[in-house]
Amino acid sequence: MTRSDATAPEIARLARSLRALGLSESTLIEPLALELVRRGLRPRTAWRKANGLNQRQAADRFNQLAPLVDPDVHREPRMKNSRLCEIEKWPARTPEGYGYRAPGLHTLELLALVYNTTWDRLIDLDDLAQLSPGDRRAYQSARERLGLNRTAAGLHYVPSGDTVTFVGRRRAMEEMRRRVDLHFLGDSRAQLITGVAGVGKTAFARQLVAKFADRFPDGAVWLGMRSHDREARADGQDRDAGARLLAAGLNQLGVQAPLHAEPGRLLQLWQRETGGRRLIVVFDDVLESKQIRPLLPRSAGCFVVITSRRPLTGMVRVNQLELEPLGLDEAEEMLATLGNLGPGYDSGAARRIVAVAGGLPLPIRLVAGRISRTPGLLADLRDDLDTLTTLVTLPATDPRAELCPAELILDKFAAEDESTRDAFTLSYARLRDEEARRAVRLLGWFPSATVSSDDFAALAQAEDSAAKRLLQRVFEDGMIDQLASRPGHQRYRMHNLLHLYARCRADAESLPGEHGAALGRLLRHYLETAHAIGKPRPFDTVHQHAGRDSRNPNMAVMQARPWFEERLGTMIACARTAERTSDTARFADLLAGQLATLGYVAESRAMFELATTINHAIGDRTAECDAWYGLGHLLRTVREYARAAACYEHARLLAEEIGDHARTARTLLWHAAALRHQDRRDAARAAVRQVLRIAHSIGDPHLECDALRELGHIERLSEQYAAGDEYYRRAHAIALRIGDRYCEGWSVWGLGGIAGLRGDLDESWTLFEEAYRISKEIPDTLLQIDTLRGFGHIHRNRGEFDAARIKYEESRALTRGMSDAGGEAAAWWALGELERRADNPALAQVYLEKARTLCEGIDPARLLKVQQTLTALGA
Repeated sequence: MTRSDATAPEIARLARSLRALGLSESTLIEPLALELVRRGLRPRTAWRKANGLNQRQAADRFNQLAPLVDPDVHREPRMKNSRLCEIEKWPARTPEGYGYRAPGLHTLELLALVYNTTWDRLIDLDDLAQLSPGDRRAYQSARERLGLNRTAAGLHYVPSGDTVTFVGRRRAMEEMRRRVDLHFLGDSRAQLITGVAGVGKTAFARQLVAKFADRFPDGAVWLGMRSHDREARADGQDRDAGARLLAAGLNQLGVQAPLHAEPGRLLQLWQRETGGRRLIVVFDDVLESKQIRPLLPRSAGCFVVITSRRPLTGMVRVNQLELEPLGLDEAEEMLATLGNLGPGYDSGAARRIVAVAGGLPLPIRLVAGRISRTPGLLADLRDDLDTLTTLVTLPATDPRAELCPAELILDKFAAEDESTRDAFTLSYARLRDEEARRAVRLLGWFPSATVSSDDFAALAQAEDSAAKRLLQRVFEDGMIDQLASRPGHQRYRMHNLLHLYARCRADAESLPGEHGAALGRLLRHYLETAHAIGKPRPFDTVHQHAGRDSRNPNMAVMQARPWFEERLGTMIACARTAERTSDTARFADLLAGQLATLGYVAESRAMFELATTINHAIGDRTAECDAWYGLGHLLRTVREYARAAACYEHARLLAEEIGDHARTARTLLWHAAALRHQDRRDAARAAVRQVLRIAHSIGDPHLECDALRELGHIERLSEQYAAGDEYYRRAHAIALRIGDRYCEGWSVWGLGGIAGLRGDLDESWTLFEEAYRISKEIPDTLLQIDTLRGFGHIHRNRGEFDAARIKYEESRALTRGMSDAGGEAAAWWALGELERRADNPALAQVYLEKARTLCEGIDPARLLKVQQTLTALGA
């Protein structure tokens, strides 16, 4: 083949032959270029064609890359197609006998980056004869370095350290593959890999070197920075440590560093020797930015990787990749692989272990080594961790908390002389001062691993601005991560094992009583906020905020939803671990009502139960009555009517014991409501009439309004529509007079329901529209659910089946958010009845069976209707 025969199809054929040998796209470039040179092409042309570039494309890449290279080293004019053509023909002459202008060494270096090679490979014997003496010496030095690198250091340097199987990190490694590709397109930025101690930064960097070494023909340099840290500087060893570091790097390049050379001289030598090479250079475990700024290679051919526990905010022009803990699946895969778990292993136990480890590779690796030698340890370890994690949540005053379960959990993630605790201890020791270490200890006492700056300010008894600065410093020290936050509300997260370690340090280094005092400050901070929001209806026992012109706690709760959602686990943990005082009980009771309004049923129930327990223990009968009353409302909301009735009865007995007539009547009223839902209407009616008498005797219009509304519900269900209508109207009139929107909304809803039962669908629709508007304004989700179902009934009775389905589905969707099994049952029953009327018996039966399952043990009256409908269908 002559030079003119190097056509695109022929080059493509050669490339296919190389691929058939198993070479990847990145590894076939060099042998393809060498083959083209052997067949007669000049090196610069051969390397361009091997990369699949025409002259215009090569010139464009050259011009893209040039601005990214250090301007103090490379100052080249813009490359043109004609100039690139001259460079490829040099040192030949034009037909007229003129010589082409020789390319400078810097131009050749840039072309080498474009072609994924080194500049000396773009030179042949014809070129050497025309090079300047200085450029010939540079060529000789480059070739000597290459030979020395291949023989002494090895072409692909592999860093020493653990060689355990690498598992996971598929997405992160794919991202690094993309960045390597961008590097060859001219992106000269360093790659900063960050993450907490134990997240596997070093292992990831080792795998990165092994995976992409074939793309860097001059090998890799690995510089461990730990010896060059704050301790060394404190001992006055900074100068010697820096010199040793540079000497180690030069040694890996095959260059013998001069004995007793000044650090400045070594640095110059380092920059010279890394210049023009295709290297991966790893700076592992960097403490701070100024450690490595002068060491960063200036050559655009070097792919620089930096690992650090800190975000290194002092670095510029870096691509950061924060390694998160492994996901549950990858973490389990790592434990199973390293622990030699065979087929059929206990996946539940494995997932529990890696969940406690929080997906950190270091503790998983350590515990996997133990499990691989003791297979039975898997289940035993799971059981131990279950017990210990329960103890972590005990109040500080509980005697069992003295066992320091956090210490015991950390001890599970250790092997021989290596432990997760040691990794955390190094990070803790590297903190810049005692103020930062105290902040970490306080974070260990914080009830969850996620913290906002205002919450931390309360815990630390600090101004908000000071708390923000301190958390920012701890973040820059790599102990916490920043989370996406609402504007003006910065939040941070500490890994759960690191959180346990911080708690251990706090318990060990703090004075007696500090833990309880800190939690007390945090709880009072939450209590102030919760009190400012208020107790929503119907959990407000004495209707302190019922007037039209007063604040609306229900709306305030809804508006504060983001605040609650960010702190849900934290506030619950704070209430559980704080000292059992009246403040803790008040907070638990307030929080329970607010969470119930937001649909957090299980969490609300736990807080109401905590409030009843604490109030009973401290002898506050009024507060205990209110907590039982609130728990009754929660259970009624989720249609657990028998349990709700028991709670109301317990609250009534407490109210009678303290002689509080208003509370006695109100607990009796809602007890009656629970009886109504159990289809015990006569007993409910008698109880409500007793409530009316008390309301009149104490002059409580709110109580009278609620009692009349409840009588309306009873008579409606008893099909005494005239009486029910009268009670609703009287309740509505009082509600308008006193500005009680809650009672107003439910009274209008009741009137709408009776109008529909009488067949006046237009009036029913108008009243439901008013009830729905009030349900959104209050807001009251249960009223909204029942009103949407009322709209569906009207559509169904009008024969508008599609519109009815939409309303029923909207109602059902809201019940799921409230964990309202009874409301969901009502929606399924309505849908079943709709499909029965629409002559879809099979679908109707499916819906009705769902309703029957949900009604059992909750709503006997509706259960009877559902069963009757199923019987009519022949089911």
